[in-house]
Amino acid sequence: MKIRHPDRRQAGDAVHIVGSAVTLSSSVTIASLSLTGGATLALAANGARVLRTSSLAISSDSALNLNDNDLILDYTLASPLGAWDGSAYTGVTSMIARGYNYSAWDGSGLVTTTADARAGLTTLAPVEASQLLGVTGSQTAMWHGQTVDGTTVIVKYTYAGDLDLNGLVDAADYGVIDNWVQFPGTNGYANGDINYDGVIDAGDYGYIDNGFQVHGPPL
Repeated sequence: MKIRHPDRRQAGDAVHIVGSAVTLSSSVTIASLSLTGGATLALAANGARVLRTSSLAISSDSALNLNDNDLILDYTLASPLGAWDGSAYTGVTSMIARGYNYSAWDGSGLVTTTADARAGLTTLAPVEASQLLGVTGSQTAMWHGQTVDGTTVIVKYTYAGDLDLNGLVDAADYGVIDNWVQFPGTNGYANGDINYDGVIDAGDYGYIDNGFQVHGPPL
C-alpha cells in the first residue's frame, strides 16, 4: 500500500485485506478499500489522522476501526452515504449502524473502540460535505485540513449529539434536532438520529442532553 498525502484527490493503490489484522499509524489515501474474511483494519488512535478513499466495502465479518480519527470518502456517481430503507440503513450509514450496536461498538463495519465511545459519549458521525458545508458543483472547501467538494462523504469521530460536526454539543445541535423531529419519517445522523434506529425521538434527545452536560474540549 502506497502512502499518499491525505489531501490529494488522486489516490494510491487499491487495497483488499482478507482475514488479517492491520494497523495504520499515519494518514493514508488509497484508491479503494475492501475488508473481507474477518479482516480488521485500525487507524491508530491519534485524533488527527484521516483515511481517505474513493470506495469502501466491509463484509459482515470484518471491521474498520477509526478509533478517534476520521474517514473521507470521495465518490463520482451515487452517494455512498446511504439512507433508511424502512427497516435499516444502507451504505456507509449501515456500516456505522451495525458497528455501533447501541454504543457497544462490537459489531462489524465501521467502528470506534475508544472508551468514550463505549460509554456513549462519542460516536462516528456521517454526513455529505454538500449538506455540511454547502458546497455544490465544482466548489471545494477546507474541512479540518482536507479539501472536499459536493461529492464527498465525511465520517467524523465526535461527541454523540454533535450534529453539525463542529466538535461540540451545543445550542446549534438542539436547533437541528428540534427542526427535524417535527417531520415524521425524517432520519439520518445529521438530522438527529443519533442512535441509528431510523427515527428521531426522545432517545436521541437523551444523547444530546448527556453530551451537552459532560463533553470535554472540542474534538
